[in-house]
Amino acid sequence: MDDYDKNKIIVLYDSITYFRQNFKKKGVSVCDSFKKVNKVGKVFRKFSEFTTIGRNYWFGNWKNKLEHINTVIVFAENRIDHLIYIKKKYPKIRIILWYWNPVFRCIHPDKIPEGLCEKWSFDFDDCKKYNLHYNNQFYFDNIELDKKQLIYDGFFLGNNKGRRNYLNDIKCIFTDNKLVSSFYIIPDEGESNVEQFIPISYEDYLNRFVSSTKGLIDVQPTGQSGLTLRPLEAIFFKKKLITNDKKIKNYDFYHSSNIYILGIDDNKSLVDFMNKKYENINTEIIKKYDVSNWLNNFYLK
Repeated sequence: MDDYDKNKIIVLYDSITYFRQNFKKKGVSVCDSFKKVNKVGKVFRKFSEFTTIGRNYWFGNWKNKLEHINTVIVFAENRIDHLIYIKKKYPKIRIILWYWNPVFRCIHPDKIPEGLCEKWSFDFDDCKKYNLHYNNQFYFDNIELDKKQLIYDGFFLGNNKGRRNYLNDIKCIFTDNKLVSSFYIIPDEGESNVEQFIPISYEDYLNRFVSSTKGLIDVQPTGQSGLTLRPLEAIFFKKKLITNDKKIKNYDFYHSSNIYILGIDDNKSLVDFMNKKYENINTEIIKKYDVSNWLNNFYLK
């Protein structure tokens, strides 16, 4: 492994608040890309994308910390004016744009000026298609679950995104096998006549549901070939995984006693799968997916 100094790295990240806390526990400085503002402020901030007037005002407090930084890792969104600012102000800083979502959800790589930054992704297909550097999906080995009685055999949480019918089919598989499942499906905008679940915090998701389930249900979104967080939650928390990701067999953590692949494994064998003992994964394999190793991968030659 190559050495790197965490004190000289800043991560610009605006997603799961709970992950921000765990970045910091790992000794990594993490900042909001942009200031938190109300709805009116968001309108003005959006306008700033199209003019240079006052644009820097909307950046997070990271802009005052760059003097002693050598690397900035930016989680990709739909704008890059903050990257351009860093490059202009501190041209020697290494800028890594990390596609933590598939390209179609973020700024297209072709719209990024040549030489502005390095482009990395967790998604194999996107890496091939857009000539991006690959780094694995990551999780945190310093997250601990509350200890609770297991009341579900399988649990799903996520936005509908047009997947409700498929999720209902999975629910039927559990029901037909006399297994207990729970599906927390957040409706699409305008979707009616369904239970109106509301988004919950990631910490709440972990301690209310993941801690109470034997298995996690993973439905990979259309257009994504990289891992979702569910397989990593499964290996870090020793949970069974029920997934539609047929390529998961290619991963080093795959074990047939731990991972059930929808569309490949026989539906009638789900009970047998759930009753099998969980096979512990080699700790060295799990470490590969910890955020510390993810950071290190950016420095391998």
